[in-house]
Amino acid sequence: MGAVKQRKNKEIYIKDNKTIKELRLAKLKPFPGHPYKVRDDEGMDALVESVREHGVMVPLIVRPIDTGFEIVSGHRRAHAAMKAGLKTVPVIEIELYKGRGRRCSR
Repeated sequence: MGAVKQRKNKEIYIKDNKTIKELRLAKLKPFPGHPYKVRDDEGMDALVESVREHGVMVPLIVRPIDTGFEIVSGHRRAHAAMKAGLKTVPVIEIELYKGRGRRCSR
């Protein structure tokens, strides 16, 4: 899989060979400008049950910040993992410039 470079199509440049690692939920901070709302509704209840049964199956996308990591994509999965009592979640860490997170989370 090659690097993505098509910035005009709202894709971002991502280097090859990203690895999935486990991070503590306590180190993750929400991206304040993400376009979707996390709601405690029936859909969230179903996601929490799925996470309890199977774990988080799709890694969150995070970027490093001074106080830990900022969630770029996966706010609902992080919330469901917290409600399910998990301490860690799988993540892929990427480098993003400030202002690029909104495009990535869509």
